Amino acid sequence: MQNLRMRSIGLIAAGSLILFSTGCPDDDVEEYEVELAGENQVPPVATPASGTMDVEFDEEDETLRVEGDFDGLVSRLIEIEGSAAHIHFAPQGESGPILWNVDVDADEDERGGSFEFERELTADEVETFQNNEMYLNIHTQAYPDGELRGQLDEGAPTFASIDQSWGVELTPEAHVHAVDTEAQGWAWAILRDDDTMVVSGAADNLSSAPTDVFGSAVNIEEAPQGEVGDLVLNLDYETIDDTALRFWQETTLDEDQIEVLRDGGYYINLYTEEQEAGELRGQLDEEDDFFQEFWEDIFDDDPDRIDEVPPF
Repeated sequence: MQNLRMRSIGLIAAGSLILFSTGCPDDDVEEYEVELAGENQVPPVATPASGTMDVEFDEEDETLRVEGDFDGLVSRLIEIEGSAAHIHFAPQGESGPILWNVDVDADEDERGGSFEFERELTADEVETFQNNEMYLNIHTQAYPDGELRGQLDEGAPTFASIDQSWGVELTPEAHVHAVDTEAQGWAWAILRDDDTMVVSGAADNLSSAPTDVFGSAVNIEEAPQGEVGDLVLNLDYETIDDTALRFWQETTLDEDQIEVLRDGGYYINLYTEEQEAGELRGQLDEEDDFFQEFWEDIFDDDPDRIDEVPPF
C-alpha cells in the first residue's frame, strides 16, 4: 500500500513538472489585444467599422508580431506608399510618420479584411515600442489619413458598442433658401451605447472660403427637413484649401438630445463667405447603406476620382 502511495505521488509530481514545463506561458513574451476604432484617429473620425489587433513581442529575440482583422469600412481601402495599412511612429493622441508597411488580405468588397506583420526590432525600435509610441493605421478612400487606428499599447483605449450610425450627403438643395453652388459634401455620424456621438466629414468645391457663424463654419442645428433651427453643437474643422474642408466632433449627448437625433431632428449646416445662411446641408436621418451608393455614384460620374486622395 505504501509503495502504491509513493508511486502515485511520484506520478503526480512528474505530471506537474510536465505541465509546468509545457503549459505555462512564456514570461519573455508580451501578448495583448487592442481595439481598432475611428476615435483613435487624430482628429477623430466617425465610422461604423471595427477591428481588433493581437500584439506579441518576444523579448528574447526582440521580434514584434501583429495580426488582426477589421470590417464595416465606409469606403474601400486605398494603398499609400505600398499598403493600405501601416505601423506609424507617435504616441496616443498624435499622428506620426510611417515606419513599416503591413500586409493586408482584403475582402472582395475591400471594406474589410485581415492583416499581419512581423519584424525583428533594433534596440531603438524596441525602446519606441516599449514607450507605446507605435500605432497601426488603416487607410480608406473616405479617410485617407486613416479610418481605423490602434495603439500598440496594452493600456490602449476601449470603446462601447455602436448603437446606430448615419451616412449623410450634404447638398445645397437641402437648404430652405436658394443656393447657387456646385459644392458637394458628406458626413458620417455614430452613436455608441455610452451616449457618445462622433461626427466627421468633408466638403469640396465650395463657392468661397468657410466662415464662422454661431461659432464655427460647420454646425449641428435642430429642425426637421424643410425648416431652419437653432444651434446645437459647433464642429471643429480645418481647411484643405480655399474651397474644401474636413470637419469632426466627439461629444456626449443627454437623453433628450439622443431622442431628437433618433427622430431625425438634427442637421449639419456648412457656412461660407458667399453663403452666410448656409451653402450645404444634410439631415441626420439617412440609412447606413446610402454611403456605399454615394461613393459608387461619385466614381461612376468621374472614374478618375478613384485614384485621387481624397477623391473629393
